[in-house]
Amino acid sequence: MILLKIREFLLLTLLLLGFSGNGWAINVPNPNPALFGPDIGGSGLFSHGDRVLGFELYDLAEITFGGDFGFEFGFYFASDPTTLISIFEATDNSTSPPIQEAAVFFNTGEVVDRDQGILQDTFTTSSEDIGFFLRQGTATLFTEAALNPFGGEDLSGTFPEIGFLDGYLIGFAFPDSGGGVTPVAYSLVYPISPSAVPIPGAAGLWLLGISGLALFRRRLARMPK
Repeated sequence: MILLKIREFLLLTLLLLGFSGNGWAINVPNPNPALFGPDIGGSGLFSHGDRVLGFELYDLAEITFGGDFGFEFGFYFASDPTTLISIFEATDNSTSPPIQEAAVFFNTGEVVDRDQGILQDTFTTSSEDIGFFLRQGTATLFTEAALNPFGGEDLSGTFPEIGFLDGYLIGFAFPDSGGGVTPVAYSLVYPISPSAVPIPGAAGLWLLGISGLALFRRRLARMPK
């Protein structure tokens, strides 16, 4: 227990050190360009069907501290980012066979650990768009940049699986002390579809600009010549 607390403290310290700088931009590396396309960016939210599968492919915490001390990876509904639903728990070990695999059933509100055949988590059913998170201790990263600590930087990457329209590799990283980037976790999730960046906000600004121009033209017409 004491060793676990020490490891958690060290990992949290590394995360906070990585976040301590201001003004940096993060580019999560593509781990295998032969299998995954470039990072699509996007809003950090995704649509889904009744069933989604997840595979944990890389966990730096497990590699560094041992298989029972990894990151927790999961999802949240867009309207409630404070309620985090676990897909892979911190104790799920992807460093040795079998590969970590989970199924999310949005019609029944269940997450099933497929490699162990047990119920992983439960949640209230919804068809709402989802985002993904990565957590260790009290440090949590989100695919939605605005939810991330220390300035709301984009700390995740979304890489489409080549040859498949609905498979995406979700990666997380943070800046290291040498000015580089340290990838910390990658999970493959499908079938999901990235949500489009909302258009109404941009349309509203466009309409506001047009109305402002019309008002300016009316005022100009009233000015004495």
